[in-house]
Amino acid sequence: MDKLPTPARDEDGFATVLAPDERAGLVVSPRELATTYARLLVTAGDDPRANRLILRNVFTWDADVRKRDREHLPRGWNLQRNTQPAQESYALRTASGSALVWYGITEADTYTARPGAPGMTF
Repeated sequence: MDKLPTPARDEDGFATVLAPDERAGLVVSPRELATTYARLLVTAGDDPRANRLILRNVFTWDADVRKRDREHLPRGWNLQRNTQPAQESYALRTASGSALVWYGITEADTYTARPGAPGMTF
């Protein structure tokens, strides 16, 4: 794994905090990043904009797992996913001008069987 980026520091030596909606010098704000990642999960990796903004790697494998789950859902079953970014996010400006962002995701999956659907175990 690569090293974490070095946080930028202010004149007092403290890390430089980014506001959730701050975009200065960034492609997306910290809040937009969390929303985009949630969309990547909801669409199981099928959202073109999310795929342009978020590098698919070991940390984003959830989208691939979700796609596999959706494709292997037994006949007669529907899956409704509710994935949202948590309200709070935290971000630091990095020495290179990018951002180091922490955010949470809340998820709830609802499985619904249509009449005649086979049983399913989890």
